[in-house]
Amino acid sequence: MEWQNMRYSQEFKDNVVARLLSKELSISEAVEQYSIGKSTISYWLKIAREQAVCGTLPNKGNLKPMTSLKLPKGVTYLQAHTAVVAREIMSETAFGQFCRKHGYLASTVDAWAEWFNNHPDAVDKKLHDAQMSAMAELKKENARKGREIARKDKALADAATMLMLSKKAEAIWGGGKGKLISAHDRREIVSLVELGQSKGLSQRQSCEAVGITPRTLQNWRHAPDGDGRLDRSNFTSPRQIPEDLREQIVDRFCKADVRDLSLTQAFYKLLDENKEYWCSLSTLYRLFRARGLNARRAPTREARRRSKPTAYSAQKPNEVWTWDITYLRSSKYTGRFYYAYVIVNVYSRMVVSARVFEADNADFAARFLGDAFRRYGIKPGQLVVHSDNGASMKAAPTLALLEKNGITFSHSRPRVSNDNPYSESFFRTLKYSGDYLYPRDGFDNAEEAEQWVQGFVDHYNEHHRHRGIRMVTPGNAIAARTRRCCADAGRRCWRLADAIRSAGSPGEC
Repeated sequence: MEWQNMRYSQEFKDNVVARLLSKELSISEAVEQYSIGKSTISYWLKIAREQAVCGTLPNKGNLKPMTSLKLPKGVTYLQAHTAVVAREIMSETAFGQFCRKHGYLASTVDAWAEWFNNHPDAVDKKLHDAQMSAMAELKKENARKGREIARKDKALADAATMLMLSKKAEAIWGGGKGKLISAHDRREIVSLVELGQSKGLSQRQSCEAVGITPRTLQNWRHAPDGDGRLDRSNFTSPRQIPEDLREQIVDRFCKADVRDLSLTQAFYKLLDENKEYWCSLSTLYRLFRARGLNARRAPTREARRRSKPTAYSAQKPNEVWTWDITYLRSSKYTGRFYYAYVIVNVYSRMVVSARVFEADNADFAARFLGDAFRRYGIKPGQLVVHSDNGASMKAAPTLALLEKNGITFSHSRPRVSNDNPYSESFFRTLKYSGDYLYPRDGFDNAEEAEQWVQGFVDHYNEHHRHRGIRMVTPGNAIAARTRRCCADAGRRCWRLADAIRSAGSPGEC
């Protein structure tokens, strides 16, 4: 038999290897029984063992030798070797606990042990590399911790130095900053800055600790002896308004003819009508501000209280709808948006209708609502439509359409999103859902946006499990309602039939 040039199927190879591994056949018996060369069978057996250890099985094609062990993600050769050693020295119970603790399968560890036994040279090299890598990582971590400790020690030392400088500077400042600083005090502050620099602080940190800027430090270092400035501690301007005149000004602007006016209005009223000029307008405000008499004089009105909208409950589909409009960003133009008009059925949370238009206006809103009313055959007095206070919702064409079709309409309070929770919740799901991702880059045109919104609506109605309806999909909620209605109708028919039978046929009456 010319077996040398034959190609064997994968099933045949697996069968031969399985019998060899189960000790059902020896290699010599397999050679005699299947008329296959001994080297070929040995090759099949070797590759099968290697691939079983690596967690893979030969699927199709010729078997190829594997020279390295493929470990699971997150498992190193050193960890695998530790598991193999634990397998040899631990009891069965202890080894089971070890495997559960580290997330290993016992069969996997057995396969690792077999591979290690068959490849001692490769194992030694891998373990050596793993140990060297671990030592390198340990050295790196120790160096990092050392740097961190040094940094914290430096920060503590700098903080202590800055605290010391701030206390000494506070003693030098005395009455605080803003007064005339003598030349002696300046030299003391400069010496404190130099002391801080000698202890490892930067110039900026030292200046911050003593309460000056680096620019002030440079000026003080190059300043000549003496202050070089006039002593203004007792300086008074010849234009300063005397105290008695200040009180007269305040009294005049508090009289009945101007007390209800703002200071600016009163100033120009007296100047224009009475030719009275007391001081400049800025001085007038400064005088009143110094006396705490410049409180806001604009009258405040009580906030308008708005009552909550009427709460409508839905006992069956198409009793209460809510609708709203949301923005869909354009991917081509900054500041360009498309507008998604969406109606939600409150009973089942199903999206009744969804359209995308290029603008937010009343004409599109009226067309959108009218199409929905015709599609569902809405009758006068059947439906309540709720929306927020958007311009399109309260425009004349929209309100006229609702009134013409006998639709009861309701609106949310201004700036109260909780009055329209169903639409707002749907928009959040539309833009932030994890199972149907919103395009982060936006849409190229309105047609693309429309296509994506319709796809999302189909997914939402049929696959999205809604918390508000006991974790079923809106489509399931409608289907359950339909089944209940059919069952009720069937029971009514049976009752009617029973009543007819009990009354007798018309001929018997």
